[in-house]
Amino acid sequence: MKYSGSASFEFYIERFKNKVTGEVVTDISPKDEYLFDYEEITLHVRGSSFFTSGKLSGFPETSYPDEGDVEIFSVSGPDGKDWEDKLTASERERILTMVDEQVQDQEPDFNEDDEDPPSF
Repeated sequence: MKYSGSASFEFYIERFKNKVTGEVVTDISPKDEYLFDYEEITLHVRGSSFFTSGKLSGFPETSYPDEGDVEIFSVSGPDGKDWEDKLTASERERILTMVDEQVQDQEPDFNEDDEDPPSF
């Protein structure tokens, strides 16, 4: 298996916005609920992903591991500002998964027959 490409999509997060200060936070205590409004924020995400299957059988000198990576290029909020550092760990993981899945779902840029033949 082999794929490579980029992805761009909208990603929705939930935050609480302080009614007085405008500060946006991920969690609030029940006693402070009256100070915050619930907001769903739309983020625009751009990223890329690639993967190439390795060869794990045969002679050690002709074997190699899988190779791949997923990268986030940008996460912008409705105001156009960078939101990447404001993501929770689980939101970041979901975004990385979504980038990888969208790249895999794209039409391949190559023909499987075009792969280099194995070297002996």
